[in-house]
Amino acid sequence: MNIADELDPYLKRDEVILWQGRPAYSFAPGVFVFFPVLFGLVWTGFSGYAVYRTLEGGEFFTVGIIFMAVGIHVVLHALFKGMLIRRWSHYALTNYRAFVLIDHPWLGVDTTNWPINHRTKLRHNNREPMSITFALAPRRFFGRKQREIGFEHIADGLNVYRVMMDVQDGLH
Repeated sequence: MNIADELDPYLKRDEVILWQGRPAYSFAPGVFVFFPVLFGLVWTGFSGYAVYRTLEGGEFFTVGIIFMAVGIHVVLHALFKGMLIRRWSHYALTNYRAFVLIDHPWLGVDTTNWPINHRTKLRHNNREPMSITFALAPRRFFGRKQREIGFEHIADGLNVYRVMMDVQDGLH
């Protein structure tokens, strides 16, 4: 996927792409993975026991297999969703906005953007690969808390952070 071609319809006349890149898509489960994985393992365990009991003469074997599949899906989704999203993600920074493009294999390209201006609160972690956050959005299921939006797991994070600060100051 060529990022410049994908962004061309969204760019203003005087908007220039200053940086583009991709995250490192290594296996890096987040903090909130523990509870879904635990729930999925318990779910799979109970449904596996139910399937075992139906082998001894009970009914509903198929229903137990379906419940086991759901539990396995919950575990795998919690562990590998972030890695897959990072694998399909592309980032771009212009002199006005930050773009996140997700190239879903079955849905096409999903493009979102956020303004980078003097009111934008930039934050970064001091780890390699670096993540830079520049916006907050409500969580889909837990409306009270907000999730951070940004460029995750980028290799040249310090340089991108400096360019973002220059954009904030109006130097680009």
